[in-house]
Amino acid sequence: CLLVLGLAGIGWEKQPQETYTGTQKTILLVDQSLSLYATDIRPNRLTRMKQKVRDFLRLNKEGEVALVAYAGDAYVISPFSQDKATLTHFLLALDPTIMPLYGSNLTDGVQTAVSLIDSPDSPTHLVIFTDDVKGSEISVIQSILKPYQIRLDIVGLGTTDGGIIQLPNGNQLKKQNGELVTPELPESDLRLLAKQAG
Repeated sequence: CLLVLGLAGIGWEKQPQETYTGTQKTILLVDQSLSLYATDIRPNRLTRMKQKVRDFLRLNKEGEVALVAYAGDAYVISPFSQDKATLTHFLLALDPTIMPLYGSNLTDGVQTAVSLIDSPDSPTHLVIFTDDVKGSEISVIQSILKPYQIRLDIVGLGTTDGGIIQLPNGNQLKKQNGELVTPELPESDLRLLAKQAG
């Protein structure tokens, strides 16, 4: 028997197996302006935003996800990756107070997000988590997105009534005249942006 097996030349070796990799690419664009500390939704908009993004990462099991954050300007926090645990770690570390430039520049955020796309023909899902958009930004953002095959979703954070901004140091954000800043969610403008961007 051993002679027959030896003459047969039986061997064992590993064969490469084809694996399926999702082609879906998703970019999460998250607002990091100080208005995210508003308390019109409890405990504040920032905490609820992080909960929403974590839910999205948990449910989105296929494809690659990139993370971009913006305030006064925008930064790529993570390029496209399938490592949802690392993305969640980066997300939890984000905070408006560590952003180099305060503000809410959604146009720059969108421009930075689309810079991650290899080809305009590559289908991409862009999800924006924000509590603000300026009317003047809508047409500009529309023109930025137009050359790309992007499916846009917008998650509005906050209420149309607004709420006070409770900063991490315990102070409430005020204007120069001492009046409390109570940012309202511009729901109609966000709907208009979503509609005009398809």
